[in-house]
Amino acid sequence: MSIAWDEVRYRGDARDVQELFELYKVSDFLVASEEVLRRQDSGTREILMTHGIRLSQNLSPRIYRLFEETCANLAMTDMVPELYLLPLPGINACAIWEPRGDDTVSMVGLHPEALERLDDAELRSFMGHELGHLVFEHNRLNALSLDDENRPDKT
Repeated sequence: MSIAWDEVRYRGDARDVQELFELYKVSDFLVASEEVLRRQDSGTREILMTHGIRLSQNLSPRIYRLFEETCANLAMTDMVPELYLLPLPGINACAIWEPRGDDTVSMVGLHPEALERLDDAELRSFMGHELGHLVFEHNRLNALSLDDENRPDKT
């Protein structure tokens, strides 16, 4: 199954991203910022692995099954992100894309309260929202919002 992402993408999002790349020429900055992250070869993933729990089929069968189903429904068979449980309050989640050496790692983090309070359909929607950020590469643009103290080349 193939999804025509251009047909489901919010027009405003596509237009804004196109403007960033064409008018403001952000691609060189993003490439340079990602290169710094690649050379560091550490970052968010280490934080998630240290402070969170990486969920798997064996550790959390129901949640991981819902996650795999959601990835499959979004035709993400070649890029199934790592799934983490984060020790944070509230019903929330995040999607993270991180350059690593010659590759990139995609991760989705879920807060425990989301797993406790949302039913299966709500969790699929919740995870699908986060996976959408990865599909449309919103996370790549995070480097544009970092102040000088939080830039990867300043650590």
